[in-house]
Amino acid sequence: MLVELIANFEKRSEHVDIDTTLSAADLVRHRIEERRLSINAIACLIGVPQSNLSDMLGGKRAWSKSAIRGLATLLNIKAERFLL
Repeated sequence: MLVELIANFEKRSEHVDIDTTLSAADLVRHRIEERRLSINAIACLIGVPQSNLSDMLGGKRAWSKSAIRGLATLLNIKAERFLL
C-alpha cells in the first residue's frame, strides 16, 4: 500500500533532481528499476532501438534527442539532466 501511495505521489508531483552526482544514465536506470520495467520495454515505449538505448546507458553513445524527450516524459526526468 505504501509503495502505491509513493508511486501516485511521484506521478503527481514534479521531481526535483538535486543530486547532480548521479549521471543521467544512473538516474534512468534507477527510474526503470523503480517501475520494474526492462530496458527493452522502455526502448519500445520511447521509440528507440534497444541497442541504442543500452549504448547510451553504457556511455558508448551520446544521448539522442528522441531518447531524451521520451525518457524525460516517461520517467519524469528533466531534460537538462542529460546535458550535464
